[in-house]
Amino acid sequence: MGDEAFFATLRGLLEKHRMGSMGVDDIVGAFGPVFGSSGPEKLRRALKAKALPQLDYAATDQTVTLHDPEAALLVPVEFEWIASNGSRRREKLVLDQPIKMVPASTDELLVPDPDDVHPSLGYFNYSGEWHLLSDFYTPQTPEKFATFLTLPGVHQARAASEAWLVNPTNIGEVVNNLHSEEARMWAISAACDAASSTNDPAWIEPITTAITTSLAPYALDSANYVFCADVIDFSTLWTDDWQKLANGLPDANISDERLTFLSRFDGDHTSVWPEVLEHAGSLRARTLAMQRLRTKTEDHDLYVEMVRSIDASEILRARAFFKLGKTTRTWKDNWDASLSSSPYAEDLAAKQHFEDGLAALGAVLKKDVTRPAHGGAICTVRNLLREWVTYGPKTLCDPVPCEPHWEFDQTRWDAFVDDLEGSPLSEDALAITKDPSRCGE
Repeated sequence: MGDEAFFATLRGLLEKHRMGSMGVDDIVGAFGPVFGSSGPEKLRRALKAKALPQLDYAATDQTVTLHDPEAALLVPVEFEWIASNGSRRREKLVLDQPIKMVPASTDELLVPDPDDVHPSLGYFNYSGEWHLLSDFYTPQTPEKFATFLTLPGVHQARAASEAWLVNPTNIGEVVNNLHSEEARMWAISAACDAASSTNDPAWIEPITTAITTSLAPYALDSANYVFCADVIDFSTLWTDDWQKLANGLPDANISDERLTFLSRFDGDHTSVWPEVLEHAGSLRARTLAMQRLRTKTEDHDLYVEMVRSIDASEILRARAFFKLGKTTRTWKDNWDASLSSSPYAEDLAAKQHFEDGLAALGAVLKKDVTRPAHGGAICTVRNLLREWVTYGPKTLCDPVPCEPHWEFDQTRWDAFVDDLEGSPLSEDALAITKDPSRCGE
């Protein structure tokens, strides 16, 4: 439908329902007519579809066949061939009909979904010898490579994720001429893969330059950079920045974007995050620090103190409850194991660690300032007080095995909830104290 029509429709929909709510019928009513008189019906059918469209490629006769068993597609699927002289020709796929997918000349490059109207052809199901079609849309010759560099970044990224586009002599030029961060990400990742496979020292300098100058933080999540560590030593890079983090960033003198970037390469610098969490002058920096903290049982006391003392709900909800819950659960399991092996020799240290974890969560629930995080805190308590067991209470099940089920420590839950009496609980937390199943599974 195009950006202009899409955003105009979206703005109109939001304006119509300003300060209110909307449902599927409202969305279908707004966007359906864009697809013609039967558009609403098509859109509703697409929303209900469960089977993904499927693309079959038969290498023997070089045909592509599109199947859409539940009408999930709203618009046709197209492919485009682009020659080195700039000429273009399109192939529109017709449902269940094989279409020849053959270049008219050796310099033609194939571009799937040239207008980028589908979320990603990667979401389609594939069958047959689909991988062989990649030879047509990855640049295999200098002529095709020149055409490839003129494509929008979304198409470059697809090809870069499936082929090695660079070598030690051209990586800088290629990466700088790619038109999206995602495409650059895949090209550098592939370069690291190639360097690790060949053990060629010629890769070290160009890869180091590419990583330190060409990557943005949001381009780091999808690719695998494990091979880059085989080529370059990340611990020697960005030493000035790491020293600032080690000092805790009290002046917030590293941008959020830069901090996010550094966090992707913190394998040798994990010790900086507790300092940043405690001293940083930026809420975003402290939130990121909480996310990057390693979850280690030996640091349980640290997580207890953090959850007990931090008032910023944004930080508490940034996996603080997950980390404390995980270490508290470990201590609970240790305690339970000691009881089962020697009922009269309680592991008092493990029991105390477990109680400390619950107390820290209780501290959050007793503070008004942390109300946005109350739901997460109370559900963490609920999770700590139940067990998935494959046996039942001995008085009921022995010697007959019971079905696996959840066992909930209602007595301990009631005592915890009683201790919260008079606390400024959020509405959702209060409802959960009365019905812990509201936390879900």
